[in-house]
Amino acid sequence: MRFWLWLLPMLVLCMACAENGSSSDDDAADDDAAADDDAIDDDTTDDDATDDDTLPPRSFSLAAAPMQYEMGAWSIDTVFDTTGFDGLIDILSMHSEFFGVPWDEFASGNPLPPAWVAAMEDSKAQIEALGVGTFLSVTALDGMRTTLIPKARDEDGKLVLEEDWVGPCFDFDASPDAAKWREAYKSYVHWMVDFFNPRYLNNLIEMDLYTLNCADQYDSLIKLANEVYDQEKAERPNLIIFPSFVMSEYWGYDEGAGCEPPDHSCFEAALSRDANIKRDRYGVSSYPSYYIQEWGALPDDYYSALTDYTGERVVFAEIGVGSRTVVAPFPTPDDPCTTLLYETDATQAEFMQYLFEQANALGSDLLTWWSLRDYLPPDMPATCPCDAPGLWCVLYDAIEGAGLLPLWLMWGSMGALDYNGAAKPVMDVWQEWLARQVEDLI
Repeated sequence: MRFWLWLLPMLVLCMACAENGSSSDDDAADDDAAADDDAIDDDTTDDDATDDDTLPPRSFSLAAAPMQYEMGAWSIDTVFDTTGFDGLIDILSMHSEFFGVPWDEFASGNPLPPAWVAAMEDSKAQIEALGVGTFLSVTALDGMRTTLIPKARDEDGKLVLEEDWVGPCFDFDASPDAAKWREAYKSYVHWMVDFFNPRYLNNLIEMDLYTLNCADQYDSLIKLANEVYDQEKAERPNLIIFPSFVMSEYWGYDEGAGCEPPDHSCFEAALSRDANIKRDRYGVSSYPSYYIQEWGALPDDYYSALTDYTGERVVFAEIGVGSRTVVAPFPTPDDPCTTLLYETDATQAEFMQYLFEQANALGSDLLTWWSLRDYLPPDMPATCPCDAPGLWCVLYDAIEGAGLLPLWLMWGSMGALDYNGAAKPVMDVWQEWLARQVEDLI
């Protein structure tokens, strides 16, 4: 999920926060309790009381992220909210980029900002209350993947994020203070792993997007990813570590990238470029709504080609499609608004069923559906111009001004629960798969 979908509106509003892997699958997924008990939290919602032994098993644990907007009278807060998650997930996705990084404190060793620590403590408490495992995702990059993630600091008890505190295309080898910030990031990741005790670690979210604007600096990012991998593996050999990669970038299907289905040349080039990144899984980030609409269906090997080419196990670090038609103010001669994306409850459920079948066939052991609950009210994606109450239209206008409105509207209806927490039709698919026992994969 792009961090700017949450951060950019906060420029005008108050924001507060209440593969040639060096490790084989056998090493990464070793179930030896003596080596593993202290390193990895194995609590899940999966138990004999909820599993249905009559159903075929699933290979993957189900995870989801819990970020929501909290609308106040004068402010909009981005909050970590697991309301309604109880009994519906095996693992909680702690997608930490929403909270920024206390760069200065991790570089100096000084005490961390209290507001940032409080946000981490609140997130951890919610995960523990659910009694599930943790999938921790961290990143050194901002939401646009063009510079370093914002600095987190405490201002009068509020968590404040400072953007653009370094220039674009930071080089972790050659930029000013490169060694300082590289070591600060490694210290940050180590602190987060110690604090959250995750089962899975995404050590760099969507790292391949750095190549789109900062290709010359990508090698330094690979070096950082490998150093983080080695650092955490040294202490927790059974922790499953991987970065995530964006499938549309991998296939070269983004505008101007030069490839169209069924061309594999961009895909093969991306595999070669990233072959020396250390990882225990091939982490996928994918939001394919527009491709599904354009092509009618994804290419047969859109996800499976990763395993076909490399023999590595695929995991879905973040994925989802929406359930509402997206209408946005792109004027035409006949209408000030344009329908950009046609999605329904039925198309969302169809994709989820396809995805779960794909993940099972690939032997994936982690699937993170981006948002278990919609973060937008049900009428917002298709209502143009915005007429929602309170500050919703202020937020809408800010996103539109940043040129990100269609994606924001699409992401807003990805949940299996609606904005008010009621089950959507896609929950039938979710529940049927959740009832299956998780296979003990080695």
